Amino acid sequence: MKPLALKKGDAVIITGWYDGHPRAATFAFRNPPSPGRRNGKCCFIVDEFVGLNGPNDAGRLFLADADVRRGVERAR
Repeated sequence: MKPLALKKGDAVIITGWYDGHPRAATFAFRNPPSPGRRNGKCCFIVDEFVGLNGPNDAGRLFLADADVRRGVERAR
């Protein structure tokens, strides 16, 4: 899916990342590419990751735009 098509709060499924298990997530925001770089970064809140590093852990996962194109799809 195209990173620019994502809107804040969209429910997505992340596949093909780390261990290959699909993970439910919510799109939070996108940082545009900085000068001299080709890809921006997208931030997702992964439900399974919330609280892993303590009570203040938000469960954020940052993926490059190229990874979003390959491994993220909208939840149905």
